[in-house]
Amino acid sequence: MQPGLLVCDLVQGLRDYMDHYRVIIFRSHASLHLSVKDHREVVGLMKAKNARHIERLIGKHMIRDKNVIKRKIRRQREER
Repeated sequence: MQPGLLVCDLVQGLRDYMDHYRVIIFRSHASLHLSVKDHREVVGLMKAKNARHIERLIGKHMIRDKNVIKRKIRRQREER
């Protein structure tokens, strides 16, 4: 398989997995703006072929989104 196709398959798989969490993340106005900023930066880094920086940025992005989801889950549990 060509490397480009492998990356596309990986991204599509992650996208499918994250779709049901995306609603939670985007309900937060601040998270939405940070996500858009991150994605624009990733595109720029891809054009510059800066893989190491892309990896770091995506890692931070995913951790931040994970924390948004965890806070939402905790709040829902506390409301019960």
